[in-house]
Amino acid sequence: MVDTLDTAIGSGMNSVHMDLMQDPFDQDVLYRLDEDKESVDHTFLAFFNAWAGLTSVLNEFSLGMGLPDFYPFVLSKQAITKLHFVHRFMQFATTAWRTLNHPNRGQAPRPGFP
Repeated sequence: MVDTLDTAIGSGMNSVHMDLMQDPFDQDVLYRLDEDKESVDHTFLAFFNAWAGLTSVLNEFSLGMGLPDFYPFVLSKQAITKLHFVHRFMQFATTAWRTLNHPNRGQAPRPGFP
């Protein structure tokens, strides 16, 4: 998803081109812990809505050429919630791994060293 969206943006497509979505997803599709009810992951929501808009554009191209849908899947709200859970898990795991493997771990920080 990320690579396809990056390629589209790199090719000059932007949110105006990808605005075929009738009903963009809102924060009710996001995965949240009980203590997390107030925060909203706007970055993930913007990414996912851009992805859904891009697939709409790609499907329109395909249908215009008499071909079947390029992306014939409809993602349910539950599927998006699961994708957001995986996204958050990977963010946490990456941060934890970087913290544990930081070259300065267990040493006093040196000035100018990240």
